[in-house]
Amino acid sequence: ANLKQVRLSDFGKALERLGWHRSQVELKELFLGLDKDDSKFITEDDMKFLDRWRPHPMLLAQPNSQAMNELKEMLVERFGNHLKAWRHLLDKDNSSRCNFVEFTAACRKLHFRGDLLGAWRALDSDLSGYITLAEIDLSEHEYLLNFKMWTDQEFGSATNAFAVMDSDGTGTLTKKEFCRSLCNLEYPSRPAPLFRVLDVDGEGKLGLSGVAFLDDWDLDETDEPLSPASTQTLHEQPHMPQTHMQQQHQHQHQHQQ
Repeated sequence: ANLKQVRLSDFGKALERLGWHRSQVELKELFLGLDKDDSKFITEDDMKFLDRWRPHPMLLAQPNSQAMNELKEMLVERFGNHLKAWRHLLDKDNSSRCNFVEFTAACRKLHFRGDLLGAWRALDSDLSGYITLAEIDLSEHEYLLNFKMWTDQEFGSATNAFAVMDSDGTGTLTKKEFCRSLCNLEYPSRPAPLFRVLDVDGEGKLGLSGVAFLDDWDLDETDEPLSPASTQTLHEQPHMPQTHMQQQHQHQHQHQQ
């Protein structure tokens, strides 16, 4: 092998001899990252930056599930449930994601004294650089995801769904109106628990912003419309096609007028 110019195959063999075992995919990604000029080989100069590199402490921290659980408990103690904590503290911009800077600020505001870096690494287990509500509370995330998927499919957006449910045009929905509307529209799950998690301020009513934030969610490719637990209710009653549902609402609205 050329000692000054190391190609991918020799790079892999050398790392194997040193006891650094990785898959071929990971090995190739590392090599391509070091081969900054696409020369198909790397040199000593390509490696020198590593001696000067100071990675962020969060990349070196060990996942701490105990610290993560302590943080989750503090969130519930302060806000009552994880969704309220997520919207009020961790995801204030409704991006559906919380990066490390936002996470650090949230922990500071919460007066979390535990292993912050370990809690982050336990949450961000895939090192994506951000966390979502799913990593804080998977069940609440799936509940909202199911509602978002349903409104997108049936009405085009959560905003449009709200307009349909707000039949009297007041701009707000009480719990009774919200539940009655979803029952009439044959939403395939219980509406009362959904209302409770959406009503983050505990006012007993929802404005447009209470559901419209779902339209801003950036869904990952791994997100699925319905969880196995949620789909159980789908088998209990038939699901009406969109055109039928819209026709039914128009008929009811005309009857009210």
